Amino acid sequence: MGVTPMSITYHVGTRAQLLRALVEKVYAGVAVIPEFAEPNLRMRGLLQRYCESVTAHPHLALCILADPSLWSEELKVLTAAIRECLRELRVPPADLETVLGVMIDYVHGFAFSAAASRRRTSKDATPTLDDFLAGLDWLQRPLGV
Repeated sequence: MGVTPMSITYHVGTRAQLLRALVEKVYAGVAVIPEFAEPNLRMRGLLQRYCESVTAHPHLALCILADPSLWSEELKVLTAAIRECLRELRVPPADLETVLGVMIDYVHGFAFSAAASRRRTSKDATPTLDDFLAGLDWLQRPLGV
């Protein structure tokens, strides 16, 4: 293609600037609140959308985990929205951050596994979004939903 590192730097900036721009583009809209009244369904929709983005771009997600400065405003809003759903589900304040972390860790674990298996196995062996949602529903059961 004839694209040199210098031309990318000229048009985009540093590696960090390029990654920030990718994070903004890939995760745009991930924090849009689903139109459900029930907090468990809103959280399910938010986590599903986030899982789809992480599964589609696992290496970018790993960059974000390695460098918190890459957290976009959209990801901060997403986290706050999930936290609010957990509050509405009456998760005790002392457990709120732990439960939030478990939900996010589940998304990452599933998405990284699904992305990796897509490259190594047949489509039949790749975990599906339905598998993700079944696991998420199981995780939400102790919350009384």
